[in-house]
Amino acid sequence: WLDAGVRLGLFDIPDETHLFTTE
Repeated sequence: WLDAGVRLGLFDIPDETHLFTTE
């Protein structure tokens, strides 16, 4: 669920995790 949320940008994630969603 976290991966899906991160991709959609629905959740505020730490910078270290945000690095995976920068693209």
